[in-house]
Amino acid sequence: MLEAVEKILRYTAGMTSDQLQADAKTLDAVIMNFSVLGEAASAVPDGIQSRWPDIPWRVITDMRNVITHQYFKVSPEILWETIQTQAPPLAEQLRDLVRTLEGESP
Repeated sequence: MLEAVEKILRYTAGMTSDQLQADAKTLDAVIMNFSVLGEAASAVPDGIQSRWPDIPWRVITDMRNVITHQYFKVSPEILWETIQTQAPPLAEQLRDLVRTLEGESP
């Protein structure tokens, strides 16, 4: 999950919404990584999800479902807003999750 959100942020760094919409390759890569993010989120065990209740697990998996099953309804404007407002805090939350779980490994 962390790798996917970091790719989204890296691919769109320094871009505007209009630039993203005009760049089909980057837009496709971003959409693909949102799909990967959602698929990975759906595989996270409930016990881990309950330890990080501030991560919007359901929203992430729901977004993946829209991207996968209703691709032509994906709004570049909503993607952009999500990238700008939700992706950076999600990346931080996932970094915290990874650090914590790595610290618990034997």
